[in-house]
Amino acid sequence: MMKKPSAEKRSKKLALRILYLEDDQHDAELVQAILKEEGIACDVFHVETRADFLAALEQSRFDIILADYALPSFDGLSALAIAREQCPDVPFIIVSGAIGEELAVEAIKSGAKDYVFKQRLFRLGSSVRRALKEAEERTKRKRAEEALREAYDKLEMRVKERTAELASANARLQREITERKRAEEELKQMADELARSNADLKQFAFIASHDLQEPLNVIAGYVKLLARRYKGKLDTDANDFIDYVVDGVKRMQSLIKDLLAYSQVGTKGKDFKPADFSLVVGLAIANLQRTIEESSAVVTHDDLPTVMADFSQMSRLFQNLIGNSLKFCSKETPEVHISAELKGNEWVFSVQDNGIGMDTKNAERIFVIFQRLHTREEYPGTGMGLAICKKIVERHGGRIWVESKPGNGSTFYFTIPFSLVKNSQSLWVKNP
Repeated sequence: MMKKPSAEKRSKKLALRILYLEDDQHDAELVQAILKEEGIACDVFHVETRADFLAALEQSRFDIILADYALPSFDGLSALAIAREQCPDVPFIIVSGAIGEELAVEAIKSGAKDYVFKQRLFRLGSSVRRALKEAEERTKRKRAEEALREAYDKLEMRVKERTAELASANARLQREITERKRAEEELKQMADELARSNADLKQFAFIASHDLQEPLNVIAGYVKLLARRYKGKLDTDANDFIDYVVDGVKRMQSLIKDLLAYSQVGTKGKDFKPADFSLVVGLAIANLQRTIEESSAVVTHDDLPTVMADFSQMSRLFQNLIGNSLKFCSKETPEVHISAELKGNEWVFSVQDNGIGMDTKNAERIFVIFQRLHTREEYPGTGMGLAICKKIVERHGGRIWVESKPGNGSTFYFTIPFSLVKNSQSLWVKNP
């Protein structure tokens, strides 16, 4: 039976728990006394039989196991084998007086940490300390290995998660690349279609300037000849029919002329050069001089800057805007004023009039080709003048808009990006 230590010994919190398999009670007491002399605080649990040994291993946890090699019905190697299976981390020391060198070596190979002859029990203290130290180091190493393995498992899990994230991100990237390629292909197709459309537009411009105008000029010539020879000689209906044809031919010629001008804004434009906008506006006013005199209009402008632009197209732009103001004038004397202001990195030009004005809901519509707010009978024209203005402004990298109220006149604004004009004293030149 396993003999328990005294209550005083059990109260020692730091005492080692030692299981000693020994059939001689005197030897068990001697071992405990020697360990105490060595300064090793311990509680020795003494068992004599195999059954008691197994029961002790099942019931308690021990810090070290000592065992005699030769017992009446049991031996130390068999006890060692059991201990290796049930508590492999607990140091096992053979303490015997009958063991030889060969058996001692066999015990060490089987897993014993040491062997001590009973004739040399003075070695037992150092052997126990060494075995405990090795066990402690082994425990630390095992814990370190477990911590390392746990860290490795966490790292492996993190790597798997990160790999999954990267795979997901890569899948998204592949989808984005595929979508981008598809978008680029669609954009290329649109560009090709636009190029074909531009080519068709150039071809149309050629046809409009030659193939359409030539037969129209023939019709116009013969109708005029018919009017000179037979107007007044035929009945009233015939005279009206001739007038209708002449008017239709004139409107068709105007329409073709405006279509040609619209189509040639981007294809026939000149390179941008320093353009004195006072001269630009002056040319536009000169081209409208007859209309200005007939309407008794007053057209004025501030000192205007010199800007990098296409002089001819800018003159056409102002001519259309001033002409538009004169066309939609009120009963008062038409007044048109042109000014410019540098705002940030662009010039903002304005053409202000005192005409009939308009509802702002139509502000975008008036710049669309063939869009009209009034009938041809009310106000003549092809409905392309402001569309041509918009295209000219956009070719120069700007934008155009209108601010207006019915009965309070309109102010057309357009912008031209600020550009460096070669001048030794300033970035832009203002007329004196």
